[in-house]
Parts: sequence; C-alpha cells; structure tokens
Amino acid sequence: TIARLKGDLWIMTYEFGAPDDPANPDQNNYTYHVHYRIAKDPESFRFSTDTPLLDQNGYAPNAAPVVSWTDSGGPNGTIIVTDNDDQDFFINRDLGNAEKWTRLSSPMPAGYSRFTIPLDGPGSPQNRGLVFVITGAQYGKSAPVEAGIISVGC
Repeated sequence: TIARLKGDLWIMTYEFGAPDDPANPDQNNYTYHVHYRIAKDPESFRFSTDTPLLDQNGYAPNAAPVVSWTDSGGPNGTIIVTDNDDQDFFINRDLGNAEKWTRLSSPMPAGYSRFTIPLDGPGSPQNRGLVFVITGAQYGKSAPVEAGIISVGC
C-alpha cells in the first residue's frame, strides 16, 4: 500500500517473502517481513532503496502491511504501519528514517490487512492524532470484523 507523507514524499509498504531457513529454501516455512520504500514520486518507487522495517529492538513485523500517514505527532507527522501478526502498530515520526521505528501498543486485535484511516485533517482539530482501524481475522484464522479508534498522539 502507499501513502503520501509531508511535502513531496511518498511511502510504499510491501511484504518480502523468504524461507525461514535460507540454507533450506525448499521448505514450506516462509516469513513475509514488512519492507518499505520512500520516493518523491509514487511512480518512481522502483528506483528507491528497499528497506526492511525493524523496530528499535530489531523486531520485524510480518505480512500484509498497510501504511497511512497523519499530520499529527510532530513536525513530520506520523507514519503508521500495521501487519498481520501484531496487535501493536509500528510508527515513525521521522519521515521513514530506518532507525526511528517504534511500537505503539493497541487494544485492536491483529488482523490481515488492517485498514487505518487518520481522522485528523482540515476543520477537525478535535480528532488530532486519532486513527480509525478496521480489522478482521489474521491470515488463516477465523475472527469477527472489529473497528475502533487508536491515538497516535498529537
């Protein structure tokens, strides 16, 4: 998925499939770690650097990433990334700086391709820092569709 960031920057998130054990690539166990690219034009991502998303502890979120951006959270706003395996969200307040990803605890359950919609914008100062989240089951599991609101801070 892609999102427009502050100014003329864009971010694209995607999963990158690889065997869990590179020494045995014929196995059926794969991970799909989240990667991203940042570009000044959404048609030029192919020229941008492939960057694995790692939080400050070196943890890699896995599968079905969805990205959004809100102008809340500081002068550069906040990038919000969700994945299939984690209840937490991954946020970055430094325009995608690879060293600045942190986890944001969330009461929303993990889910495949959770959708995030920042609620702030022109004319809605009461919603600053709020993000509407819609989620279903994690890949291969059964669960109800749930919706809620999280705060990424102002």
